[in-house]
Amino acid sequence: MKHKHSTTLFEHYRQEIKRIAWRLQYKEKVKRKKEVVGDDDFSFKTSNFAPTVESKIFLFQLINTLPSETGRNVIKGIFIEGKTEKELAKDLKMSQQGVNKWKRNMLKQLYQTMN
Repeated sequence: MKHKHSTTLFEHYRQEIKRIAWRLQYKEKVKRKKEVVGDDDFSFKTSNFAPTVESKIFLFQLINTLPSETGRNVIKGIFIEGKTEKELAKDLKMSQQGVNKWKRNMLKQLYQTMN
């Protein structure tokens, strides 16, 4: 009987360690993603890059080709206004994951439009 109890206890701790490891991996993945392609990399608000009037006009025309108003608001909020996904999610009354999904889909669509 003691052996059975120690096996279930072992499984319990094994599962807990797996959950903790998964959370750590996820946090590191998010951190790396932000370091590689951080939101500030494209933000006019915090960037040293001073876009010309022509490039700003082109950028806004490109963003306005997006078919969804929500998608346009997500792209403008993150890349023009320099908001975080969490801040934007609160403003748009949606989840941070929802904002992230909109961002990925709209960037994909912008990429396809440009090519």
